[in-house]
Amino acid sequence: MPSMEIRTKEPTVLGPAESTYDDWKGTACAENSKISSGDLYALAGLDGERHRWHILGIEMDAHSHGAQPTWVIRIYAADWHELGIQSFEDYDRVAALHGGIPVVDIVLHDATPDDVLKCMKLFGVQLRNGHLQHELIHSAYADHPEQE
Repeated sequence: MPSMEIRTKEPTVLGPAESTYDDWKGTACAENSKISSGDLYALAGLDGERHRWHILGIEMDAHSHGAQPTWVIRIYAADWHELGIQSFEDYDRVAALHGGIPVVDIVLHDATPDDVLKCMKLFGVQLRNGHLQHELIHSAYADHPEQE
């Protein structure tokens, strides 16, 4: 077990990111870095338990409203021992049994978004007007401020 208390709850499906009005909706992608100075398992307190835990999700939420943002960063990790997983292929069996993959929601109280990004080779977020139902056609470039 990691050096943290695991508190069980009624299982619920983890949905996509959402806000009250969905003014902006989008996608994100990232690639792990093999040579970075960051380590997601260390941030989550799981670095000594890599044989047991597998990080399956990252969530970073911020509240700002014009002020300095207040961030909440979560790691969603599956406990291979608890779920009886021996290899990645076992996730199909676990998902069929539970209706998805049970994960532990680990709130990273001392981590910053920069700490998470340092674990990545690449991190991309694309947000679009949440009310628009049409494809965007990239048709021109511009810079602000103007570049020489």
